[in-house]
Amino acid sequence: MLRKLLMSFALFAMFSIVSFAQGLQTSSSQTTQQSLQDSGIKSAREAFKGDTYFGIGLQAGLSTGMGISVAAAFPDRIGTELTIGYLGFGDLTLFSIGAEGQYYLDDAGNSRLYALFGGGYYYAVTDTAQTDESGKKKEIINEANGGPGAGRIALGIGYEWAISKKMSLSLEIPVTLFLGAAKTNVYPFPQLAMLYYFH
Repeated sequence: MLRKLLMSFALFAMFSIVSFAQGLQTSSSQTTQQSLQDSGIKSAREAFKGDTYFGIGLQAGLSTGMGISVAAAFPDRIGTELTIGYLGFGDLTLFSIGAEGQYYLDDAGNSRLYALFGGGYYYAVTDTAQTDESGKKKEIINEANGGPGAGRIALGIGYEWAISKKMSLSLEIPVTLFLGAAKTNVYPFPQLAMLYYFH
C-alpha cells in the first residue's frame, strides 16, 4: 500500500513539475533575458549554446550522488554529470559517488527541462566504542552501511534555470530504485544542485 502511494506521488510530482516548469520556463526566461539584456550580457548557457561547455558546483540528493559536481553539456541536447562527496564528523563518515545522463527536452537558453537517468552509491561508517566493566574503552568497532540499498538507479526529470550570468539552479525529481534490498524499494527523492558554467 505504501509503495503504491509513493509511486502515485512520484507520478503526480513528475506531471506537476512538467506543467510548472513549462509555465515557469516562459516567465522565468523572459524575466531573466530582460534582466540580462538590461545589463548588456547573456547568460553563459545562452552564450555557449551550440558548443560544448562545462560546469562545476554542488549537489544534494540521495539518488545520483551528494557533494561536488562536475558537468558537461554537448550541442546535441545531451549532458552528463558526475558527483562525489566525502564528509566526516564525530564518529560518522559519509561517502557517495554518482553519475547521471541528461537529455534536454526543452532548452530555452536561460532555462531548460530535461529527462535524466543515473545511479549512485552511498556508504556510511560509524565508529562505535565498546567499553569494559570499568567504563574504559577497550575497542572501536566499525559499523559499515554499504550493503543492501547502498546502490541506487534513478530515472526522472529536472528543471534548470539561470540565476545569474554564469550560475544556475536545478531541481530534480528522480524515482529511485534501491539495489540489493530484500524487498523492492522505489521512492521519489528530490535533488537540488547549483552549478557555475564555463567554456
